[in-house]
Amino acid sequence: MDRQAEEAARATEPPPPEAGAMPSRWRGRWARGLCWVLVAAMFTWVLVDFSQRRGRLIAPPDFDDVVYMSDGMRRLRLFEQGGTWALLRDYAAVETHAPLSSALAFFGFLLLGPHDWAPYAMNGLLALGLLLGVDALMRGRPFEQKLAAGLFALSVPLTGQAICEFRPDIACGLVTAAGVCILFADDWVAASWKRHAAGGAVMGLALVCKPTTSLMTAALLGVSLVAVAARDRMLDSYRWQARRAFVATLRALAAAALVSLPYFAVNAGHVLAYIHMVFFQDLPARGGVQPPLLEQANYYLGGFGGRRMLGWHLVLWGVVGIGALVCAVKFKRTRDAQRAAAFAVPVVFTYGVVSFVGVRNHFFGLAFHGLLLASVLMTVRWLWLLHESRGGQRWQRRVALVVLVGLGFLASHFPPRLGRPSYPEIQSRNVAARQVHDALREARADERVALTFTGYVNTTLLGYMDLKEGRPARTYEDGGLSADPGTFGPMLDRAVWVVASEAGNENLLASMPSTRIAGETLALVRARSEFELVSEIALPSGKRFFVFRRKAGSKPEDANR
Repeated sequence: MDRQAEEAARATEPPPPEAGAMPSRWRGRWARGLCWVLVAAMFTWVLVDFSQRRGRLIAPPDFDDVVYMSDGMRRLRLFEQGGTWALLRDYAAVETHAPLSSALAFFGFLLLGPHDWAPYAMNGLLALGLLLGVDALMRGRPFEQKLAAGLFALSVPLTGQAICEFRPDIACGLVTAAGVCILFADDWVAASWKRHAAGGAVMGLALVCKPTTSLMTAALLGVSLVAVAARDRMLDSYRWQARRAFVATLRALAAAALVSLPYFAVNAGHVLAYIHMVFFQDLPARGGVQPPLLEQANYYLGGFGGRRMLGWHLVLWGVVGIGALVCAVKFKRTRDAQRAAAFAVPVVFTYGVVSFVGVRNHFFGLAFHGLLLASVLMTVRWLWLLHESRGGQRWQRRVALVVLVGLGFLASHFPPRLGRPSYPEIQSRNVAARQVHDALREARADERVALTFTGYVNTTLLGYMDLKEGRPARTYEDGGLSADPGTFGPMLDRAVWVVASEAGNENLLASMPSTRIAGETLALVRARSEFELVSEIALPSGKRFFVFRRKAGSKPEDANR
């Protein structure tokens, strides 16, 4: 009888895996990974197509996108000529402003060709990274809940802009949030060295995603390490040891240093100089003033920055947070509330930094927005777990996830529209960039080109257009930050070619000081007898650009003097 029972039990056992077969848990991971790849690809395709019809891709690349696109294109041309060693030598010799964006542009042009849309298509890797992060954040939950959380994350406006904007800010915000989540996942002090290293390494990657905010990211890393160690001390005081907390912190800091050191060893001077320029030169030159305290504090929530990146999701997130707070009080989930309070420390710290430094740029607050998104996803996961632990029905959780995704997409919106290709201002931008570049086609690589303005036609865009055509980028110079006509004399002395504009040109940026004196600088060039007019470019609005060339026999001054 015992033998019969054993045989019957053996008959019901699943057959052993064949030799070389993949374990079921790995099959599940590969299936989920493939699903995330497909979702990210569709999401990227929809937004790149939108951008080509209504967004940034209907006009020449604008700031700050063109800066990173130009750097990626320059490195591609260098790679084509000299190979990998040439790239490495260039990395050591030339400052890299944002290595992640430059790398995405480089590989986009390398794999997809020299098209303006190629770097934006590579932004699909950011969408994929977000989905994989959501998968990890929702660990232990059924795939249907992971999929709902992933779709909800994609519905947040900032993720759409992660595709349609080519700049490092959104990637930095998401990577920063991922790093903080790794630090705060489960117990920290008692975790393995692998998790200590992983948390530090991801925060190190955040440091180099956007190096110009690295001071804030480094401070956030320090605050997070203190907060998570204090949380473990509070929740597990009997087993907590200061020595283990110190070792865990040291491992994380060492991993962050190892990841970021190759960049900062070469570029630390450039990063510090850029931070000084933005806060102590550029902003004052633009007339920047410190806004009222409450207005600035609201900027990244209900103000312009919050509306642009979060939209109505902020209201939805508030409802989720209030619901979680009510549940925590009603069911006396004290330890869960303490964990949430500890995670709130880096969230509040980041909010304080981005709110009170006086920068009114919606991209500057993306670390805060990324942490808010992570907080909401962790709260949703906790609510589902609480409902399950209290015997709630599965169909109720399924209804909740459908409602979550539905409300997410009802609250979502496409990135800001630039217009249509037929709009006069878009036609003007396209005509201006193309014809100014064509008018400079005879300029040699060793002949300096001066622009008396900056705007939608600018030195970086013209250099990028040179590189797209496979020719070396010429040396360009502009006087965009000067409103004093007297400062343009030395620039004109060095130039062989000069591009000027009449006043009122819609392609000039109103925020630039040089725009206010466009008519005066044009008159200044015309008054210089060594220059002759070679091209006059009429725009659809009737405004004009003028291209001048130094006359034969007139030599420019040495640019090094």
